Amino acid sequence: MLNKNNLVIVIILFSIIFLLLSGCAKDLQNEKEIPITTNSDEALQLFLKGRDMLDKLKTPQAAIMFDRAITLDNNFAIAYLYRANSGGGYKIYLNNLAKALELLDNVTEGEKHLILYNNADNSKDQKIEIDTLLVLYPEDKRVQELAGNYYYNLNDFENALSHFKKSLTIDSNFAQSYNSLGYVHIGMENYIAAEESFIKYIKLIPDEANPYDSYAEFLLLQSRYDQSIEQYEKAIQIDPEFVTALVGIGNNYIFKKDYNKARDVYQQFFNKSFNINQKLVALWWKAVSYIHEGNIVNAIKVLDERSILAFDNNSPTAGITGYRFSGWILADKDN
Repeated sequence: MLNKNNLVIVIILFSIIFLLLSGCAKDLQNEKEIPITTNSDEALQLFLKGRDMLDKLKTPQAAIMFDRAITLDNNFAIAYLYRANSGGGYKIYLNNLAKALELLDNVTEGEKHLILYNNADNSKDQKIEIDTLLVLYPEDKRVQELAGNYYYNLNDFENALSHFKKSLTIDSNFAQSYNSLGYVHIGMENYIAAEESFIKYIKLIPDEANPYDSYAEFLLLQSRYDQSIEQYEKAIQIDPEFVTALVGIGNNYIFKKDYNKARDVYQQFFNKSFNINQKLVALWWKAVSYIHEGNIVNAIKVLDERSILAFDNNSPTAGITGYRFSGWILADKDN
């Protein structure tokens, strides 16, 4: 028989357990975001860091986090999916997506449809997965963001705008949706609203590079070249590893008709690139600079160099594209 003091202790313990279980049940019922399946708390933390980096387009750094998470949990399906979308070449994309697909039976419904969305090879199948995710997790800001991106890629700017705004209704500090809003407004030719969105994006995360990069791209499209270069340079000052901003600087110099300066900047990008994809981009724009300058011979040389590099690094699609583009240039020249 329990004495009075022990009985009090037991009652208190049962009360605490009841409250904890009640709280857990409440959390489960009100769960708004797609749950993440992993058997490692450390892997989860690395994944979340990587996802935050990817939100800010710090892609090479994000890839490192996802690789580390996968090392700790080699059945971490969503980490494979995010790693597939974090650069490094087509082979890395295919291998990681295939691994995520292999693990479909180990994940929740939300994760399953997210993986299937990424595996869909046409907009009709993508829409099936998006619609399912929106039903399952209508209050997940990232699901709304994904839906916005789906419609944006179809040039359905009205629907894209609706989903990006919904994302911000869920979380008004979800900075990347302001970035997305900016591009939607550009597509709708609402340039004042676009600029306001990019400025808001900067205000929310002023110590990150991508907001300045996005605003710089807007300024480039508005032919405000010197202002654009200034914003791109701010991005690099904040994060020296944000080397993709160099592409934007080079593009500004093309429109300023300073082709040698443009190529100097593209070469900097090539030298500082983190992966083969970035190096191929650098060579592409270098070739474009020669085309703008009217130097077709050198443009073809650079495209040939790019194709050889692509084939040497298991990127046959990029290699074929380079040769195809060279053919178009020569055909147009002959006409």
